[in-house]
Amino acid sequence: MTDAAWRLAWVLPAILMLLGGVLVAARRGLIRLPGASVGAPPLKVVQVVALTPVSRLVVAEFGGETLLIGAGREGLRLLVRA
Repeated sequence: MTDAAWRLAWVLPAILMLLGGVLVAARRGLIRLPGASVGAPPLKVVQVVALTPVSRLVVAEFGGETLLIGAGREGLRLLVRA
């Protein structure tokens, strides 16, 4: 085996074990992963209004609250929370 193959043979199991540990911890609620919705209420989109060809105004419900979200080239921005 080449030197690179030996390194991969030693590093790959360590990476997989670390990833497995992170996933187990996230599943048990010890850590929260970005974008994970474990236990969080779902975001329900009520209406989408096109303001321009690239920007949208989104009305959504999340956990009993109504959200007004602006979506465009620069990403998402929470405008109003009621």
